[in-house]
Formats: sequence, structure tokens, C-alpha cells
Amino acid sequence: EGTGGPLEVRLGKVDGPLVSSLTVPAGKAADYTKGWKDMVAPVKPTQGVHDLYFVFRNENGGQKEMFFLEWMQFNK
Repeated sequence: EGTGGPLEVRLGKVDGPLVSSLTVPAGKAADYTKGWKDMVAPVKPTQGVHDLYFVFRNENGGQKEMFFLEWMQFNK
């Protein structure tokens, strides 16, 4: 539920190299226990160990909620 918007995954800092992104569509859920959607985004290969920064951009949403995020998973 919310205005939706882009979610970015960056290396090392908030404005670091972009390794993944996806856009969550706007929506409204009548029941928070139902209607969850799985979304998948590829991650660019990197070398070494890095801190990951998850950047949520809400440039046109004002103070409204963007979306609800229940979990994240990374696979090799």
C-alpha cells in the first residue's frame, strides 16, 4: 500500500555504485495480511565484501508511505 517508487541497492554508501534497482508500483491493500507480492531484481556481480545501502526514493509522494516491505533475500 502506498505511493510506490524506486528501491535501489548501492555499494558502500548512499550514492555509491548502483548494483540493483526495481520500481514498486503504487497500490492499496484492503487487508495487510493478504495481497503481498514477490518482486525480483537482478544484482550486478561484484568482487569482495561490501556494505549494502538500500535507498528508497519518494520524490513525488510527499509525506505519504511508499510501500510495505516484509523481507529481502539474496541468492547466489
